[in-house]
Amino acid sequence: MNNSKYSNIILLFTIVAFIFLISYTYSNVEYLKVNYNVNILYTAFIFGVISCIILLVTNSKLKFYVSLTIFYIVFSAYSINAIIYYLFVRGDADEVKKIAIKENVNYDDRTRYEVLRDYRNTGISAYASMNAIHWEQDGIKTSDGRYVFPVSGIPNAFTVYCNESGYFAKYLSDKHGFNNVLNVFERLNDIVLIGDSFTEGACEYPSDNVSGQLQKYGWKVANLGKDSNGPLINMATIREYGFFLSPKTVLYLYYEGNELTDLELEYKSSHWINYFDSDYTQKLLNKNNKIEYLLKDLHDQLYVNHFPSPKGSEFTLPHFIKLRWLRRQLNPPKYKISTKTKHLFKKMLLTTKNDIKKWGGRLYVVYLPSYTRINNNLDDSFMSRNEVLKILKQLDINVIDFLPAIVSLQDPLSIFPFRRYAHYNKYGYELLASRINEYFKK
Repeated sequence: MNNSKYSNIILLFTIVAFIFLISYTYSNVEYLKVNYNVNILYTAFIFGVISCIILLVTNSKLKFYVSLTIFYIVFSAYSINAIIYYLFVRGDADEVKKIAIKENVNYDDRTRYEVLRDYRNTGISAYASMNAIHWEQDGIKTSDGRYVFPVSGIPNAFTVYCNESGYFAKYLSDKHGFNNVLNVFERLNDIVLIGDSFTEGACEYPSDNVSGQLQKYGWKVANLGKDSNGPLINMATIREYGFFLSPKTVLYLYYEGNELTDLELEYKSSHWINYFDSDYTQKLLNKNNKIEYLLKDLHDQLYVNHFPSPKGSEFTLPHFIKLRWLRRQLNPPKYKISTKTKHLFKKMLLTTKNDIKKWGGRLYVVYLPSYTRINNNLDDSFMSRNEVLKILKQLDINVIDFLPAIVSLQDPLSIFPFRRYAHYNKYGYELLASRINEYFKK
């Protein structure tokens, strides 16, 4: 009798949880479908509800065993989630703050949401850095019913970026939404940069990122990098903005930590593969006013509903309920490039290289190693570095390899904030710019 009673309670709670998940999915469908197949989520949750109801009205031993299994799975998952947070996530964040205090760094421990709120409370229209992750699956619907897929951030916006060195990097984006100090779209440029957050300049001020450091050597640089932009979006960026700028040199800053996984994610969108057609373009260059309006509107929707979530190092009940830290541990990076991804990467490089050749420019790849490689002294099989370099050689694309410059340092980890896992700090970007400058000055 008691077993049946406890089983019924567990099953009722499980049904309520599934109904909540269905409701949550419905109310947040636009946000969730960026990373998940919403139809599969609905199917799984509805199946769970029906299965629990069937078990609830039966008196079989199966009900007891199923409910007991559900209890142990849920209890174990949340216990492991809590252990991961307190031992690794919170502990690492606390360690960084201790290092900052020891090094006399005035560490800003506010969340990005709090920074945005503080600016807006003083009348400054600040915006968080946005990227294609927010719209890459379905685009953004315009007033005429069509969809647009921006490759940049919010145009003409005071942008609050990230904090890894103790302060939040901030910049005023140009009229097309990129992190450029000057209006680079109204001058001739020697170099155009494409890539992800390492190219955009996370998490340093514009004068200290790789673009700013290169300009100190006298180069005229247009920075078209954007955080989370993978290979296909970089290909699109060249098509949309590269032809207008037509520089002699395009540097594709390839960050080994996520470039290939980003490629696989982008391929899931039916949109970005359109750029393999040499005639395809969205004409984004002429839509900057529309993009500014759409992205600022989307930002403020997310600002209200999602941006209030604090940093991953800070505990909140929603993060705990969603098993945030356990899910991150269960989704490790891939270390081996598949045949399909290899073919896709080659096709992307050839398409981009051919586009650049049309205006007489040349594509170079700058290979950026990750903290994980440097910290663990990993060989060339890590993140398929050997395969990537082989592909670049086959396609006759020159490589500027940043790895030798890093490992030659007395303290290679000094190019990372507080010597921890992160983007490069300003000294890392300075070293990178020096390496690029030396390559072209030879």
